[in-house]
Amino acid sequence: MNALQVGRAPREDARRALLKLVSRCEAIASRLGDEPKRAARLLYAVGRVQEELLGDADAAKGNYLDAFGRDPEYEPNLRAARRVEAQAQGWRAVLDLLDAELRQTSKSPEEQAELYLERGTILDWSLNDLEGAREAYA
Repeated sequence: MNALQVGRAPREDARRALLKLVSRCEAIASRLGDEPKRAARLLYAVGRVQEELLGDADAAKGNYLDAFGRDPEYEPNLRAARRVEAQAQGWRAVLDLLDAELRQTSKSPEEQAELYLERGTILDWSLNDLEGAREAYA
């Protein structure tokens, strides 16, 4: 059950209003070419609305990935895209997103270790790739 099924407003009216808002925000983000950080944050927010209120994980993932392309330093985009892919059991995509996050130079050794642990766990438990898991854990 998503938030639209619980509120006082009629579900379809609320859904139409949210879809209109999402469309407007995506249009604004497309015009923010010279402000990638603002566009990324707006697209992340749109993705959250799509995922949490509209229940559209695929559309949300698209906006999360678009936001990442505009500002790879804004980590909530990566985490959100990773979460959506993991829920859909898209393990290879999750690994790609983990690799993208590991390429960020701003990661502390502890943060990198957590990401490698997550990578190894996915390789081991979800993909049965023991050699890849050993490399990730090393």
